[in-house]
Amino acid sequence: KVKFKVEDVKCNGEKDGKIKITHTDGLNYLSGTRRKLTYAISPRLDRFLEKPDGVIDSLAPGRYFVIVQDENGCRPHEIYKEGELTPIADDVIEFIVNEPEPLSVSVNPEYTEHESCVDAKDGKTRLRVFGGTPFVRTSNDNEYELVIDGKAPIRYHTRDNGDLIGNLTAGEHTFRIIDKNGCEAETAVTIDPGSEVKLKLSAG
Repeated sequence: KVKFKVEDVKCNGEKDGKIKITHTDGLNYLSGTRRKLTYAISPRLDRFLEKPDGVIDSLAPGRYFVIVQDENGCRPHEIYKEGELTPIADDVIEFIVNEPEPLSVSVNPEYTEHESCVDAKDGKTRLRVFGGTPFVRTSNDNEYELVIDGKAPIRYHTRDNGDLIGNLTAGEHTFRIIDKNGCEAETAVTIDPGSEVKLKLSAG
């Protein structure tokens, strides 16, 4: 018997998916000798390789088939997906490696305000953030980490058009969004300086 656990790709477009295959029964012959196991994965199901601890990694998103056999060509009689009690196959392991949606961030111009006066430091903006793997996901909100101008990360929520980012000085500011898997996306905004108010007093 074998069971397997699949790890999906962490960031869109990467190739770090993996499958770990564990033998739960029948790993030794009746004599006590340990079976020498080899693994073949699609599209090369004709090429069997040794895989330490039954781990096959560096997988891109997609559907795969894996054959496990010993030196005599014997294969598992029961295959389980980790956490399930009913076998899903009896010969070939079939599984899918998924990937998250691309993580993206952009400045929302509708909620961007520039300085009101020179050195007022009251610029504001909100961000549009989509995709990736949020730290927390609900029906109306996703939570990410936000790094503003290289400072310590804070939490950023997408609900209600996104958290308001305030107290921005005139000039360019960078915003880096980080998701639960460490995927990153970056954008920037330029806050225009405020107008200098001059008073002209006249005698009289």
